[in-house]
Amino acid sequence: MGRAAFERDLWYDRQHLSRSIRKRTWLAISQDLDHILVKFYAKLKRTGYKHILDRVNIEALKRKQTAHWEQIFVYDIDRAYRKRIDRMNKVHNELEIEPTHYVTAYLYFMNMFQRSILAHAAGPHEAHQMISAMQIIVSDDLSRSLESYYRPSTLQISADFVHAFMDDKGTRQG
Repeated sequence: MGRAAFERDLWYDRQHLSRSIRKRTWLAISQDLDHILVKFYAKLKRTGYKHILDRVNIEALKRKQTAHWEQIFVYDIDRAYRKRIDRMNKVHNELEIEPTHYVTAYLYFMNMFQRSILAHAAGPHEAHQMISAMQIIVSDDLSRSLESYYRPSTLQISADFVHAFMDDKGTRQG
């Protein structure tokens, strides 16, 4: 396990979440997910990303997002998940989606998921358990996504930063 993964796991330890709480959380969220996705894409169409949405099949995107959310709530993280995250972030990079907008979208989903949980939980104790599980699961997914999102550009940013302090001969300045 690399350092980044180890440190992430200190914050987002999914291992202590029972499969039962993860499934119950998914069940609550999935009842409203179509409505959440409709609202999400309606919001996106009012942004600078409208031109992207006009060229894609939103129903297919909604199916992919539904499958992704189900995967992270119900199942364990595996190689297929990691490959999917890398592919998804490659597309986001190619579309020049700003990381700040990416994070904001995750926060939007967390807020909407919390509302779903509150609407469908059996009571305050279960709502607390499910909201806590949702926060860990979605935060972990966001963290893994950002690792993948930044991986291709990190070296270039670092090289640009270093070159800013070098003269034409590669000697450190001041």
